[in-house]
Amino acid sequence: MKVECTLLREGGTFVDLTDPDITYHFKPDPKTGKHVSEVKDKGHLKRFLSIPEAYELELDDGETDLVDSKPKTEKAEKPPAALQGLDWEPKSVEYGNGQSVLTADLVNQSFSVSGLTTEQWNALTKEEVEDKLAAELELLADNITDPKALAKEGSAPESPPAQTGANDDELGADDKGALVVEAKKLGVKSPHLMGVPKLKEAIAAKKALAN
Repeated sequence: MKVECTLLREGGTFVDLTDPDITYHFKPDPKTGKHVSEVKDKGHLKRFLSIPEAYELELDDGETDLVDSKPKTEKAEKPPAALQGLDWEPKSVEYGNGQSVLTADLVNQSFSVSGLTTEQWNALTKEEVEDKLAAELELLADNITDPKALAKEGSAPESPPAQTGANDDELGADDKGALVVEAKKLGVKSPHLMGVPKLKEAIAAKKALAN
């Protein structure tokens, strides 16, 4: 492209630019009388046009190609940080009626409703994350539809059985919901995150301390 130097000097104007090293001679055009020079380096063109009091662009038909002496390099995007808890064991957690949720799904859901950024979530202590997961599990448990609760379509749900203070033997190994309720009464932290064996151990330990 042609750049015009509006500072008219006898014999034209010489300008030395670097990177790459080029000497530009803004000499009078025989047809127009303007002092112009060809500039094909994009960086040099920007440099000239950044001085509007002395240089301006003069476009000719068909001259649109520019060479960029400093091509931009794309910066590699930094992969997003993994959320704390995605790789925790167990890989799935039961929350009642034999239903379970993947730990990774539970973490993602808890994170999405927390309003925290990834950095803020990962700055939480493990106990704080466990509390958020336990709260999410409680919501899941509260919204369980027990298939045994409806005798037939359109019938009213049965009232849940009253708590009778049954001991471990009466509860049954798979009745995690009842174990969670008892564990909460005894002050066990985040019982929803525990498997049945661990729940029983925690309950037994709390009872032993109480005696």
